[in-house]
Amino acid sequence: MDKQYPVKKGEEVTLTIDALVYGGQGLGQIEGYKIFVPKVVPGDTVRVRISKRRSAFAEAKLLEILEPSPKRVAPKCKHFQTCGGCQWQFLPYEEQVRIKGKHVQDAVSRLGGLDASLVRATVPCK
Repeated sequence: MDKQYPVKKGEEVTLTIDALVYGGQGLGQIEGYKIFVPKVVPGDTVRVRISKRRSAFAEAKLLEILEPSPKRVAPKCKHFQTCGGCQWQFLPYEEQVRIKGKHVQDAVSRLGGLDASLVRATVPCK
């Protein structure tokens, strides 16, 4: 029996991005099925094309930002879209630091099996 998925490869869908995950991709969901999208911000509503489909998740290409997140800012570097050296320039630095700290807490608790409260506050650069 074929497993039913809420999306098909090549299909265009609309998503709201819930979070940024380790590696810099955004995470949206359809019927609980996770879809990873690059170059998005939590709170963005986007139109994407499904490029890969797996049993637990899909990957998608960003086609259009339908409604930008209030957290989205203009990148400072003119090479942002082509270079790839700084994936999160479309977020204010304080938000980048907050999300990175959350990723460390998640790794400590989920992967390390330890209490996330052991992780101290993330210290931003000056």
